[in-house]
Amino acid sequence: MSRYQIWDKQSNVYTHGGKGVYTPQEWMTLHPWTALEGVHVVLAGGAINGALIDNLQDMAARYRQTGAELDLSRNPQEVLADIEAFEDAQAAAQLAAAQEAANTPSAQERIAAELEFQALVYLPDEEEV
Repeated sequence: MSRYQIWDKQSNVYTHGGKGVYTPQEWMTLHPWTALEGVHVVLAGGAINGALIDNLQDMAARYRQTGAELDLSRNPQEVLADIEAFEDAQAAAQLAAAQEAANTPSAQERIAAELEFQALVYLPDEEEV
């Protein structure tokens, strides 16, 4: 399921709080900018679509600032798919970096291992009886 969707300005909007369900006219009254012609309103994907509200152009601009290459001449739904792919790639890179950091011994661990080795090297040999 997609994390985002372009609102068709005809479907109800469902939220966690407040009234809970808003007709398109109520939503446009609550958020007047959503009624503007040519504005692509981004809502959350899923049943609680009012969990997020954003303007596609503003959203794309923010993602461009973080390194996403987005082409706004494409279909708005394709731009959203590109944003999700960028988010997925960022999350995967963060996870890989965290896993690498977890698998790399820290300076303290390396020092402790060296001290243990030194202690073992200088232990007296076992005496034969």
